[in-house]
This record gives sequence, C-alpha cells and structure tokens, in this order.
Amino acid sequence: MQHLDILIDLILVFAVVVLYGTVVWSLLRYATQPKHRYWAVGWVVYSLGALFGALISTSGLVPTDIVSLSLMFFGATLILDGTRSAERKPRPSTYVVGFLVILIGLTVGLLFNLIFVIVFSPLGLHVAYVALVSAKAVNEGTPTMRQSDWLLVSGFLLWTLSWFAFPFILVLPIYFSVMLFQAVAVLITGSAMLTFFLKSVTEDLQSQYQVSQIMSGVIQHDIRNYLQTIKNSLELAESDPTKRDYWLDVSEETVRRAGAFVDEMRETTASMSRTRPRPSE
Repeated sequence: MQHLDILIDLILVFAVVVLYGTVVWSLLRYATQPKHRYWAVGWVVYSLGALFGALISTSGLVPTDIVSLSLMFFGATLILDGTRSAERKPRPSTYVVGFLVILIGLTVGLLFNLIFVIVFSPLGLHVAYVALVSAKAVNEGTPTMRQSDWLLVSGFLLWTLSWFAFPFILVLPIYFSVMLFQAVAVLITGSAMLTFFLKSVTEDLQSQYQVSQIMSGVIQHDIRNYLQTIKNSLELAESDPTKRDYWLDVSEETVRRAGAFVDEMRETTASMSRTRPRPSE
C-alpha cells in the first residue's frame, strides 16, 4: 500500500511538471509581441521563484530565501517593463538595485531574526503594484473587452489582492489560505496570459489573411494587363514579320516589368502583414 501511495505521488508530480512545462513553452512560443515576451518571461521567472520558495518553505527566514525573493522580484519587474515598453526602455540598473535592496533586507532579517512576513511584504507591495498597473494597461489597451481580456484583468487583480492579504498572516491564522490564494492567482494569470496571446496570434493571422486576399485581387487584376500586352505583342510579331524584333522586344520588356510588379506586390504584402492594426481613438 505504501508503494502505491508513492507511485501515485510520483504520477501527480510528473503530471504537474508536464502541465507547467506545457504552459511555459506555450507562453514563450505564442508571445509574438515584445510586450508579451516580457510578460511571458516575467511570469515564468516569477513562478520559478515562487515554486522554489514553496519547496524550501520553513517557519522562518533562511539564506536560500534570496533565490525566491530575487526571482520573484525579477519576474515582476519584467512584467512591469513589458507593460511600460511603449513608454520607456527597460533599465538594467533597476534589477541590480532591486537585488541589492533584497539582499540587504534579507541580511537584516536574518541578523535580527525578523518574521519572514516583514521581509517579504515590501516585495509583495511591488508585485501588487505591477499587477495593478498591468491590469489597468490591459483594460485601457482594448476598446472592446473580450473574454480573454477580462480573464487577464481578473488574474492580475487576484494577484494584487493575494499580496494585499499577505500581511494579515501576522494577526490571523491564514498562512496556508493566503499561500493557496497566491498560487491560484499566479496560475490564473499565467493561463489568462496564454489565452490572451493566442487571441493576439489569431487576430494577426486573420489580418494577414485579409491583406493577402486584398493584394491577391490587386495582383490578379493588374497582371491581366501585362498578359494582354504580351499576347498582343506576340500576335503582332507573328502577323508583321517586318517589325517582328520590335514586338518581341516589347513582349520581353513587358515580361520583365510584370516580374518586377509581382516582386513589389509580394514585398508590399509582407510589409502590410507585419504591421499590426491600431484601434481607432
């Protein structure tokens, strides 16, 4: 019976690892925009830090908490950089200063035997701020809110609330409830990000298809003129031997221009497909 319990535990661990790996791969795979890449990498880094902290969870502070604190700070800051990517470029100094502050805070906490909640709470305020700003950005960035948008906003808001509830561990016996709340909030945010990215990829593919259909119609319409000119030139070359070389030169030049036209339209189509449509104000 004991061996069966161990086997079930191993199967559950394997299932969780596979599920987490699938979500991580999907987030990184479908984050096609720069902002989304920051979000995806940030969520992965943060979740790794939270997972590491949960695995070595103790009743007090330990030196290895620097790993979970740093990873969660880096992950949250990456998400913030993604949210603000249109306003300013990410600054590496932010990560260095943040790491030093975390290192000093943890050192002070270990020296004075502080409760871990006191050391983790400043990080929680930073994460809550990041999640709140990101939720606001998603809400303002989509004029017509869809299910995936609402899901992502809800995930960020739950993430914010989970850290607002964190300090209450000091006065209420709700440690495991708060930890579970935070885990659920992070998972919901990650799955909502994936849904949001898939929606963006789908919209990009639809836009590319529409552009290709429009440009295809333009090419088909204009290429007929070139083909008709070539046909007429060849017919005139056949019917009038005295000007045969002239009409053959005309048809050859028309073929060259038709090829250049097709190449130009191909480049135009590719350029328009890469351009994301902006919502009207």
